[in-house]
Amino acid sequence: MSGKKNSPNKSATTSATLTRRSLLRGSALFGGGVLLSQGVTGAPAVPRGAPRKWDLEVDVVSIGSSSGGLLGAIMAQDHGLRAAVLEAAELIGGGTARSNGGMWIPLTRLQRDLGFTDSKEAAMNYIRSTSLGRHDETKLAAFLEDGPLVVDYVNERTPLQIVGSVSGDYYDHLPDSRAGRVVWPNLATSAKLFEQRDRYPLLERVRIPAVPMSVGGQPGVTSDFGGGNALIGGLVAGCADRNIPILLNTRARTLIRDGGRIVGVQAERNGRSFYVRARRGVIIASGGYEWNEELNRRFVPYPDRIYPVTAPENRGDGHLMAMEQGAALALMDCAVWMAALPTPGEKDWGIATGGIQGATISAYPGVIYVNRHGRRVCDEGFYPAVSRAIFAQSATKESAYENLPLFWIMDQAARDKYGFGPLPPGNNEMRPWFHRADNIRDLARQIGVNPDALEETVNRFNAFAREGRDPDFGRGRIRPNDIVREERARARERGGGEEESRSYLSGQLAPLEKPPFYAARLGLGSVGHRGGVVTDRHCRVIDVRGEPIPGLYATSNSAAQLAVGAGYSSGQSIALSLVGGFVAARHIALEGAVDGATAHRSAR
Repeated sequence: MSGKKNSPNKSATTSATLTRRSLLRGSALFGGGVLLSQGVTGAPAVPRGAPRKWDLEVDVVSIGSSSGGLLGAIMAQDHGLRAAVLEAAELIGGGTARSNGGMWIPLTRLQRDLGFTDSKEAAMNYIRSTSLGRHDETKLAAFLEDGPLVVDYVNERTPLQIVGSVSGDYYDHLPDSRAGRVVWPNLATSAKLFEQRDRYPLLERVRIPAVPMSVGGQPGVTSDFGGGNALIGGLVAGCADRNIPILLNTRARTLIRDGGRIVGVQAERNGRSFYVRARRGVIIASGGYEWNEELNRRFVPYPDRIYPVTAPENRGDGHLMAMEQGAALALMDCAVWMAALPTPGEKDWGIATGGIQGATISAYPGVIYVNRHGRRVCDEGFYPAVSRAIFAQSATKESAYENLPLFWIMDQAARDKYGFGPLPPGNNEMRPWFHRADNIRDLARQIGVNPDALEETVNRFNAFAREGRDPDFGRGRIRPNDIVREERARARERGGGEEESRSYLSGQLAPLEKPPFYAARLGLGSVGHRGGVVTDRHCRVIDVRGEPIPGLYATSNSAAQLAVGAGYSSGQSIALSLVGGFVAARHIALEGAVDGATAHRSAR
C-alpha cells in the first residue's frame, strides 16, 4: 500500500458543559495516544463486590474490540468521559476484522448521493418480510433513526471513512428491497492509516480478513488487507488519537455490582485478577458464543457440533456475565449459518480457525445438496437458504429434521475446476470423509440414499442446468446476492472460458455429468451467532423482569439482534454493533448529564 501519510487528525475542543443537543450531535476530543498490550494466564477469581483497590479507573469500559466496543469508547471520550477497551485476545477486531466490513445501514446520505431512493417505511417493511416475526418494532425504528447519524459521526469525527455502494439486500426480489443500503469502509483512506505504524502501533495487531473478499467494488483488496480490518483499523486509530487504552490479552470474567448498579469488571491479566472500575457504565461488546460448546448445546437446535469461523475468543463471556446479573436472552438459536464440510484428520483449511477440522463451504457450478431422501431442498448458491433447509422440521415421525443429514454431491468436472475442501484443483486424492463412485446410483448406495431418488434428482437438475435455469429453487437468478455477484466477477477475471462464465452468469448452474461422482456429509458452520442479551432502545441490558440493569449496556453479537429478527442480510451484524456502541455511549453521557443537572438543582 502506498500514498502520502495522513496529516494530523481534525482538532476539536471539549465543552465543559454538556447539553442534550451536543450529546446527540457529538463533540470531539483528540490527542496523541499510547495503546497497551500485555499477556494473561490463570483462572478467574469471582469477586463478591467492589475490590479494595482498582487497577484501572475510568468512566466507561468496553468489553471487546468489536466495531461497537471501539466506537462506544470513542463516543464516550468525545463527551468528556474517560474510556478503556478490554480485549481477551492478542489480536483486535474479532470476527469483524476477518469480514468484508460491509454495514447494512439504510437511509444514509451516501445512499441518497448515489441516487438511490429509500424510505423508513420501506426499510421497516423489508425487515417485517424477512424477520420471521421475531424482530422488535421499537428497536428497528431506533436503529433506522440512529444509523445515518452514526455514519455521519464516524465520517466527521474519526479516521475511519465510510462510503456508499450499489449493494443492497440479500432478498432483493422483495418489493421493499432497495439498492445502496450497504455501506463500506473506505479502503484507500484506511490503507494510508496502516502506513503510519509508528503513530498507530496497534494496527499491527488488527486481525486480517479470512480470505480476500469484495468490499463494495473498491480496488485495493489483498490477502492481508480488506474491508474488515480497514474498518477496525480506522476505529483503532480513532482510539489512539484520543489516548484510549486498548488492553489486549485482558479477558473480562465477572461484572462487579454495588448497590444495585454495575460499577466495574473483574478481568484476567498477567496471571492475576485485574479490576477495572467503570464509574458510569460497562458496554459488553465481546461478540457471540459460537466457540462455547455448552451454550451451543443449550440453545442451538442442532444435534451435532458447530464449525465456527470467528475468533476462538468468542466464547460467550459477555453473555455469561450478563446472565449472572439476571439479563434476559433472545434469538439464541440465530446465527449467520452456513453449510460446513467436516474434514476430520485434516489441518485447518478454508477460513477455519482453532484446529476444528472443518470449515464453512459454499456451492459452485457442478454441485448440489441433497437430503437423506436424495432430494434437493434449497438454492445451494444462497447460504441463508441452506441453513433454513438444515433446520427444517420433519412432517413425519421418521426424524426430527427432514433434511439431516445433508449431502454435497459433485462431478469430476467441478472437482477439476474448484477442488474439494482442503484438496485443491488437480488433487484427486481420496479421504475417509468423502465418497467416490463411477455412477450416481453407486454413489447413492455408499451414502445410504435411495438410488432411484438421487438419480432422478440429478437428471432433473442437469436438464434445467443445461438451459441455465432452476425452476425448483431459482438458484442464482431470483436472488443475485453479493456472494453470487462476487463469483460472477471472479469468473470474468479468470477468463475461464465460455462454459465457466456462462455457468456463473446464469446463476452458478452447471450439470453433473462427468464421472466419477463425489459425495460428502455436510455439517453446520457459524459466521457469528446473533442471539444474546435483550437491550432497550438505549442499548441498556434488560433483566428477566423487563427492567434495565443500571450501568450495563450491550452491543455486537453479545446483544440479541432484535432490530432485524431471525432474518439476515449481509452487513446487519456489523451495523448493529457499530450503531449500538454509539447509542450506548450517548445514553451513558446523557444520563450522567441529566443526573448531574438534577443533583445541582437539588443542592440549590
